Amino acid sequence: MKKLLSTIGVLLLITSISFSQTKIEKETQLQTSVLSKKETPKKTQEEFLNEKKDEYIKYTSKEFREDNNIPSSFPKYVNTGNVLDDTSLFEARLKQWVKENEEEYKRIEPALR
Repeated sequence: MKKLLSTIGVLLLITSISFSQTKIEKETQLQTSVLSKKETPKKTQEEFLNEKKDEYIKYTSKEFREDNNIPSSFPKYVNTGNVLDDTSLFEARLKQWVKENEEEYKRIEPALR
């Protein structure tokens, strides 16, 4: 009987140690996950659009166009102060230009990345 009780006691001890380690590991993973989310906050729509705007303005610069042999027919970003409208208009013009100038686009595409 003593042997049975001591075997049950050992099994309970092993189970509780195993459970506590698993619980600690899960809590650590959760804390790590929460910290990583705090460190990389999501961009707002305005931040995203401003980054796009800056990229598109770069494509419009005379220096970029000359350095990358961008054709003069390539659309230019027009900054009216309304980032959403300006970005949407440029993207529509760019899409149309790519459709009409597939070979030119393939040639300059690496510069646009």
